[in-house]
Amino acid sequence: MVAAFAAGVSSVADVLVASPDTKVVETWRTIGFFTFAGLFAVLALRPQQNLQLWMLAIFNKLALTIVGLVYVTQNITGASTVILWDGVLSLFLVTAFFLSRKR
Repeated sequence: MVAAFAAGVSSVADVLVASPDTKVVETWRTIGFFTFAGLFAVLALRPQQNLQLWMLAIFNKLALTIVGLVYVTQNITGASTVILWDGVLSLFLVTAFFLSRKR
């Protein structure tokens, strides 16, 4: 949650200096960071009551990791960064999900 919020704060500068060609995607990315910070806060506060949010967050991060894996084979810039960040986050989310389940 804190990392997603910090990423959102730090990416505001990217939006401010973005060219017209990238302003929309930088804005979308920044809003996504803040959205995920909020989702992670909800999951941290009520982990057992939000199965659907867990599934959506895990799906999003796994899908981005898979896309990154495909893109890295095509030498697309930034693909390895996506694999690293979203891959690690996928592992953390799946682990947190199972650890938060009632025993």
